Amino acid sequence: PPPQLLETNVLLGSFNYVFPQHERYRQECMEKIISYIGEEVAKKFKDLKDKISSAKEMDELDRKIRSLDLYKKKNREKNASKVLSNWIFDCSREGALCQKEDEQWTHAGKKKNMKNSLILHGKDRMLPDRNESNKTDFLKRLRSQFDVEYPVEWGGKLYSEIMLCIEKTKAKIQQDAKSRVDKGRVFVHHNNNHLKTTRLEYIPFNKNRESSFITMFTKYYHKLERDHNKATICTDDKKIIYRYANYDNRTPLFLKRIFSMMQRYHTLWHKNSGAHGALPDEVFHALKTNLKVEGECFASPLNHRLPKFYSAFPDTDRCFGSLGSFFDKDNNQMTGSWEANPPFDISSVKNTLEKIRQLLENAERRGDNLSFAVFFGHFGKRTKVGKELKKLKIFQRGSIRVEKDKHAFLYGFQHQPQFSKNGNKHWRPERDTDIYLFQTSSTFSKYYNADKKKVKKILEEVKASFDQPLK
Repeated sequence: PPPQLLETNVLLGSFNYVFPQHERYRQECMEKIISYIGEEVAKKFKDLKDKISSAKEMDELDRKIRSLDLYKKKNREKNASKVLSNWIFDCSREGALCQKEDEQWTHAGKKKNMKNSLILHGKDRMLPDRNESNKTDFLKRLRSQFDVEYPVEWGGKLYSEIMLCIEKTKAKIQQDAKSRVDKGRVFVHHNNNHLKTTRLEYIPFNKNRESSFITMFTKYYHKLERDHNKATICTDDKKIIYRYANYDNRTPLFLKRIFSMMQRYHTLWHKNSGAHGALPDEVFHALKTNLKVEGECFASPLNHRLPKFYSAFPDTDRCFGSLGSFFDKDNNQMTGSWEANPPFDISSVKNTLEKIRQLLENAERRGDNLSFAVFFGHFGKRTKVGKELKKLKIFQRGSIRVEKDKHAFLYGFQHQPQFSKNGNKHWRPERDTDIYLFQTSSTFSKYYNADKKKVKKILEEVKASFDQPLK
């Protein structure tokens, strides 16, 4: 091995990867919560029906139940999964999962305190803490997803039961982390079948626990391998390549890193793959050609198309090149040209536009070049999104709308064969998509001669590229 290997392992210890066993604990916790939410919501709708006497109100409630298809367990759990994954994303975005002073890594990847693990201090990069802010966000997501008003006491009880399950899981992870050694191994199996797939199998040392596996197309496995070999991390004055920190007690960590990362995304979004979706390759080609876009604000190690990208979970994603969370408070000095395709809900889009405005204002004061091509569903001018767009008017260089029946997005789990929809990698959105271009004045003048006609032509080409997958 390279001479840096021993020094790197001493420096980073076993904190440079997420234990696969911990991800399995988190998955088990999420499955219990999803099932519980689905059952409780079904009971609540039944109680509401029993109390309604008006025929008009009964018809309205039946319409909601049919639109959500709550009579089927599968669809109840799909809606419950959306509540949970969106809530966790809210917590991640607002910094509610880890307090800044307790973080092990800064945004730039620089070490703060390698001797203390977040887990050992009760912090978790995925499971939220119990507090009023997180409770409020959860109840908002619940009300929004199921489109029903409910008693405050019922919502509070539901939240308390969920947090009890989360706290038990965090305690189990915390106890398990004291050993600082993952209690299992990951094996890789390449299948040279017609699909060309690769299977990662995690086998616990404890024979009482079952093994688990994740399957992906082999080309994505090799993509992750390449990204891992290039990924770096900074500790004080040293820059270290992750592949030189690839052993823990002589066990290779690369496979464990892939398994943990894929398990994290599978746990949160496998019932709602649209939330992990991406722009088609044709759109990225148009963005790179016309706007010199070099990075993505919302991506993952699995679906990023550009070398630079931000993602939701730095603990599992940094070793594959992620720059961390786009919403990180340390992320306030961006330059260059970026694509932003946030989750398709008002809260996420509103917060994205607010962050972009802050970054553009900072870059404008410094005189730096900064550009954002932003994609999100059309919500209307009277929403929180519309209000935030007004504040961004000074940086807006152009916009265009793509009709919902004239474009498509990539499925979020195109890397796994079991999620391919009859061979179709794309899905049509339920609403029109708005595309906005925001730039600092120096960028607009330097590259486009402050000519909005040029911008309009570029956006029309981007719009045209959106319907290529449908042809």
